[in-house]
Amino acid sequence: MRTSFLAFAITMSVTMLFHFVYAIRKKQQISKYVAGIHITAFFALISYIITLFTLNERIARLFYGLYFIGIDCLLMAFMDFVLVFTEEQFKRQPTKSIRIAAGIIALLDTCAFIANAVSGNASQSPSFTLSQYSVNGHFISWLVSYRIGFIFHSVFDYSLAILIVFILGKKAISAKPFYRNKFIALGALFLLVMFFNLSFMIFSVTFRFSILMYSISVIGVTYLTFLIIPKEISAKIKLIIAENINNAVICFDMSGKCIFMNRLAKEIFETEENCLKFYREYNALGKDFIKKREKLTKGGSTRTFIVFANRLRDSKDRKIGTYMKFEDITEEERQLEAEKYRATHDELTGLLNRRCFFKYAEDEIRQHPEIARFFICMNVRNFRLANDIFGEKFCNEFLKKIAATLTRITSCDTLLGRISGGKFAILIKKAEFEQNSFLSEIEKSQIETSTVKYRFDINMGIYDVNDPHESAASMFDKASLALKRIKDDYERSVEYYNEALMEQLIREKQIISRFDTAIAEGQFSMFLQPQVSSSTLKIVGAEALVRWYDTSEDVMIPPGEFVPVLEKTGFIYRLDKFIWEEAVKKLADWGGRGIDFYIAVNISAKDFYYLDIYKTFTELVTEYGVNPRMLKLEITETVLMQDFNMHSKILARLQEFGFCIEMDDFGSGYSSLNVLKNIKMDVLKIDMAFLKQTENVNKSTMILDSIVKMAKRLGMTIITEGVENEYQVDFLKRIGCDIFQGYFYSKPVSVAAFEEMYTEGTN
Repeated sequence: MRTSFLAFAITMSVTMLFHFVYAIRKKQQISKYVAGIHITAFFALISYIITLFTLNERIARLFYGLYFIGIDCLLMAFMDFVLVFTEEQFKRQPTKSIRIAAGIIALLDTCAFIANAVSGNASQSPSFTLSQYSVNGHFISWLVSYRIGFIFHSVFDYSLAILIVFILGKKAISAKPFYRNKFIALGALFLLVMFFNLSFMIFSVTFRFSILMYSISVIGVTYLTFLIIPKEISAKIKLIIAENINNAVICFDMSGKCIFMNRLAKEIFETEENCLKFYREYNALGKDFIKKREKLTKGGSTRTFIVFANRLRDSKDRKIGTYMKFEDITEEERQLEAEKYRATHDELTGLLNRRCFFKYAEDEIRQHPEIARFFICMNVRNFRLANDIFGEKFCNEFLKKIAATLTRITSCDTLLGRISGGKFAILIKKAEFEQNSFLSEIEKSQIETSTVKYRFDINMGIYDVNDPHESAASMFDKASLALKRIKDDYERSVEYYNEALMEQLIREKQIISRFDTAIAEGQFSMFLQPQVSSSTLKIVGAEALVRWYDTSEDVMIPPGEFVPVLEKTGFIYRLDKFIWEEAVKKLADWGGRGIDFYIAVNISAKDFYYLDIYKTFTELVTEYGVNPRMLKLEITETVLMQDFNMHSKILARLQEFGFCIEMDDFGSGYSSLNVLKNIKMDVLKIDMAFLKQTENVNKSTMILDSIVKMAKRLGMTIITEGVENEYQVDFLKRIGCDIFQGYFYSKPVSVAAFEEMYTEGTN
């Protein structure tokens, strides 16, 4: 028995040293506390082993004392470990006080055992006495007889033991269920050791088996702390993660048995048999890794999954099973489809967007060039204005209704797109397009609400597709070009593209590109058309007109060709200002030579927006010393009505400065009489074309006669332009016109020709 005990005790000593090193190498916060219980247990065990090898009672008494001191230290180390293990030392200050008190008591107990060891008379030892236990004359061990002083040691040790159990028990009760088992396991191990220790003490066994139990418990603590508990917690955490991740997970062993299936996997397969059937299909492929898209039913609906199947291998690369993961990508697929749809379609109407429409149109035409088609640009007139007046919501509803109508009245072979704002594009087979019925259906898309009643006007530019290799953008531009031709023509809703439109566009581009050079090189010149007094038949003045002699092409460009282009692009203000200054210079020249002619110049709508009209004219006449009455300002009713309040105020200021204001093209608008009522004009200018625009000449002459009489009563001078024959002269004299202008007297001529004819005695 002695030999077996010693062999086991020495083995335990070596084992504890090994675990001491293992704990130190772990380098965790708790490592030093685990190492502490190992080293104190080792000290106690070695002290006891030494007692079994000595026959000297005093030496035995010394090492027995060291053994009991080692037990004190072991229990204190155990308490430190438990405080860290349960994290109690980080929560309350009292734990520090308990440790200090325990240290003081342990110090007193140590002093008592040292005093017991050095006592000369063994029978007077205060804590314990020893006696040899021999069998057949062979020493076996020392038997301990406890004295009254040993009670202090026992109370201290069991108090520590009870405190340790209390701390573990309290933590086990308060801990979350997930972590509770680790405190219960450690507490159970410690209670088992204390039970054996108490039993050995009561029954006075020959050897102190309790130290072996302490040693076993210390090694057990190492495994619980660093291996068993962490692995158990890790396994639980992994299980929780596997159950709660967004992917279905299934594990199979090498025999094909399902060893794990999380909640989502159960929702997909419902039964283990269904799961095994699916596994066998994948396993039959014989691959270590498989990634595949699958459609599976989950919760009654079909969903898309990416299935990952992996062979599981151990550290020696041996196959131990199969892991399958099912990643649900249904929502990602839907989002991707939605993003694709948004990338190719207009969000408001659901029709194709510009980029996608052009691509699909080109593909369709090139794949089937034999099919005759129209490329249509359809536009809602004044859409931006309606949007500003009636609001985005109302106009959006109309656009959606237009889109719905287009979808309804066209076949699935027709491409429909919304390009921007109120502009749509349509690629349709000629055989399916009937213009009148198409427009009629579109007109039915009008909407109205309780507060808004507005009729949208739709117009279309149509291009006849004849080149399958032409870009869709080019086709759209041509259809848009046709559309622009009827932009302001409310009598027409449809215009077809022809090459003349393109030639006109190219010509306009050429005019715009050459304009700056023409201004800089003086290619523009002022021409004058005489104005004749009806009473004296003598020249009283002239209207300033502009001519462009293009030196690069050695041609005269007609005003009707370049003036509308400059008005459309806004460059007209630069040309007008040039003519105004030329007119003022000439008036200054005439004034110096004693020539008493006036010059009338025209003001266009864009001039009001690009120039300070009042400042420009007043500075010009001031700079050149010209009487403002000699520079007459012509403005049409159409220009005036574009912003009546602003324009009328500017004209009134110019009149106050001394300028004469003429209303040109009177009668061409819809509110001529209102203009005369609301603003004072000095001159009324009537075009004889008024008589040519009607078949009932008698009525026209009566109206013209009434206009002249009305103007006279308002104190206005009457100028009639477009006079071409003597009959018109006699008629106009008879009704009271003051001044004539027209080809009957002279066409517009250069300044030099004008001066030669009318300033040198030939007037």
